[in-house]
Amino acid sequence: MKSKVILAVCSVILAFTTVAIAASINGDFKGFPIVNVSINGTKIQSEIPAVNFYGKTLLPVRNVADTLQTIVEWDDKTWTANLVKPEVNMVFASSVGEKEGEGIVIQNAFKLMPVGRKNSFYTYTEIDGLKYGYYSFRIAVIDPQGNAIYSTGETHFEITKDTPGGFYVIDLFENIDFVKPGSYKFQVQVKHDGTYKPVYEKTLVVY
Repeated sequence: MKSKVILAVCSVILAFTTVAIAASINGDFKGFPIVNVSINGTKIQSEIPAVNFYGKTLLPVRNVADTLQTIVEWDDKTWTANLVKPEVNMVFASSVGEKEGEGIVIQNAFKLMPVGRKNSFYTYTEIDGLKYGYYSFRIAVIDPQGNAIYSTGETHFEITKDTPGGFYVIDLFENIDFVKPGSYKFQVQVKHDGTYKPVYEKTLVVY
């Protein structure tokens, strides 16, 4: 009997030691172990960390939405968070235009660009999947160091029951200096609650 009691006590001590070690890997928040969460290699940054809540990982919604480039709509009356992720597609091309009877004509689409100054080209962007409403958006260019080096003007559009679906826009980019090789991000940013939020990005590789 004595040996069984000693064995039981040792097992309990071992169990608590294991929990303590697990909790101390990343620290704890309000008594719950902190969990590091990454999306495609990008760590979710938040003042309130993700935690292990009785075997389930709890994440701050807004920080997850920022990482996923998703808009969060908050309803104070029902305490409901709605994550909105528009469907966006962008193409880089040397020429984009509309021809009668042919629709949109895209010429010489590309993903790579040689290093140089004042390159001139177009983007063709489609945005779908937004509910009825009035929207403003722009396209920002982010260099490989994460600095915004260019932004288009603000474009406004409205989606109503008479104009379902989405819309498209053609932008001309010129006099932009791509003097350093690397990946340049073209972010589609939609204004929400007075602040521009990225909802999509396309990478242009400069070599």
